[in-house]
Formats: sequence, structure tokens, C-alpha cells
Amino acid sequence: MPTLAVIDAGISSIQGLGRYGSQRYGIAPGGAMDRYALAESNALIGQPAGAAAIEVGPLPARFRVMGGSIRIAFAGADRDIFIDDRAVDRGMTLLAVDGELVSIRGARDGQYTYLSVQGGLHGRDETQTQPEDLDGQGRRNSWVFRNDDRVAVLAAAGGQPERRLRLARRSSFPIRIVLGPQLDYFSDEVVQAFLSGAWTVSHASNRMAYILDGPRVEFKKGFDIVSDGIVTGHIQVSGSGQPIAVLRDRGTIGGYPKIATIISSDIGRFAQTSVGRDIHFEAVSVVEAQVLARDFAFELANLKPRVESVIQPSIMSVKALLSNNVAGDVCNALEWHIA
Repeated sequence: MPTLAVIDAGISSIQGLGRYGSQRYGIAPGGAMDRYALAESNALIGQPAGAAAIEVGPLPARFRVMGGSIRIAFAGADRDIFIDDRAVDRGMTLLAVDGELVSIRGARDGQYTYLSVQGGLHGRDETQTQPEDLDGQGRRNSWVFRNDDRVAVLAAAGGQPERRLRLARRSSFPIRIVLGPQLDYFSDEVVQAFLSGAWTVSHASNRMAYILDGPRVEFKKGFDIVSDGIVTGHIQVSGSGQPIAVLRDRGTIGGYPKIATIISSDIGRFAQTSVGRDIHFEAVSVVEAQVLARDFAFELANLKPRVESVIQPSIMSVKALLSNNVAGDVCNALEWHIA
């Protein structure tokens, strides 16, 4: 069984949909920061939308293919990607053969890129006695990579064309939010200023939360509340008046008033906002948020029909050509004509 060896981990980990049903024990759901990009990369290589993939953060990362050929696909943040010395594109399946180096440069636009492998990910390596559960169905912990880690994968299936998918372009529209639940801690003027202001993602941000730089958010009646449950997308306002949008690796309770909640279908778009990039918010109703959540789920479920087969021999290396049967079906033209 081939493996992917981590040469330079950067900020990368294995992520799927996350885990659910354990918040009462203080365990957050976790999972991919941008579920749509995860689903796009999985659709390309025929995996379920929420299957586990390698999430590469904004810093560069490098992986070496060992023990055989594998088929991979990328989606998410725009960046330069190379297999050995050839540049490759997001939104296409690619063959990487034994010994080749997969180099993922720093993100140009966005934060997170997803590397999916045909056949899925299968634990730390083939000698592992307690394999990871990497099916992306919420029954595993996130695996944060370190240099020299290895993850077992399946060998590429032969005799099939590469595939491509036109990746969705991220909308520049405001991030949609539902106001509250502690809206009574803020005056109407402060709420309007929050909605009309421009916010930027601070450098002091990570998978747990994005801290937003901008004008101070004033409280109407203090900032201490009895700690209560929080969800992914809650925007808490700290005692200093700085908003904090909690994300996938958040805690399960919080003691700051929450001025708003980012709707579930916009979490990925928000998470892909580059540090220093302006963010604007738009308030929607709970009913609108529910409709948008259903639309988002429908889009995720219907990515695979949009994947197209394509033959691109020009991007294949000599090693890749030699290691695969590149001949297609053969028929007798005369027999075909008579039939």
C-alpha cells in the first residue's frame, strides 16, 4: 500500500465532517474549515462529500509519494502546486507516482486547500496496529501532521481518464449572520455599526477562532454572562470590545455575550478570508438561514454529476506514462463497420 510521507507539515491535518454528539463531554465537533472545498476535492476522486482529506492551511506544505502511484485532487484556496517540477491545477485529478514530491506553496487567496486521495486515507501507515477511523463520518479525532508522519493510501486505479470540476468562485457578498442570541447586551446603534463596519481577520487567528480587528463594540449592560453553549459561527464580544468568531476547533461553552451567529452555509466562505482582508456582515432571518442551509446541502449532494472526464496527456510525466497502461479500448474497424 502506498504512503504519503510528510516532508514539511506547515499547518496541515486530516479533516472530514468532524465529530458530533460529544459536546456534552466538552469535545468540539472540529472538521474541515471549508466543507464546500472539501466536498469538491472529494467529488473529483469519487469520495463522499465529507470523506477525510488533507487540509493544508495558509503555509506551504510538502508530501512525498512512496510505494506506488496515487491519484489526487485539490480544491480550496488558490496557490501554486507542483508535482516534482511540473505545475498542476486545482479542480483536476492528477497522477503522482512513487518518489514524486507534492509541493503546495503558500496560499495567495484564501486560507485552506484540500488534498483528497482516490480510495481515501487509511491510517498512519500500513504497519499501524490501531488504524485511524478516517471515513469522515464523525467517528474520529483530527490528526495534525508533524514532519516525518506517514499516512497510508490506496494505489491509483488504472485504465481511467483524469477528471475535472469547475470549482466554485467564492462570492464577494457580505457574510450572512443571524443576530443574537445576547442582542440585549448591545444598543441598536452598536448593532447597526457592527453591520455597517468593515472588519479584518487578525493575525492572531486559527482554527479555534478568528479575531476581528475593527472599531470597539460597546456594551449596553456589561459583558459578563453565565457561560452557556456555543456553536460554530457564534460571534462573541470580549471584554475589550473585540469580536471573536468561534470556528471548528472552538470550545463548547463561552461566557461572553454573542452579538450574532454566522450562518452554516457561509462558515467556509468566512474561514477562507485571508488575514487583513475586509469582511462585511449582513443580517438575515432564521427562516432565510434555514433555506440557505438546505440549498447548501443540496449543492454538496450534487457535486459529483458536475465532474467531467478529460484526457490530458500533456501534464503526465514520463514516469507516470511508463507506470500506467495508456492504451484505450481496441476494436476492429471492419467488424464495427459491418455491424
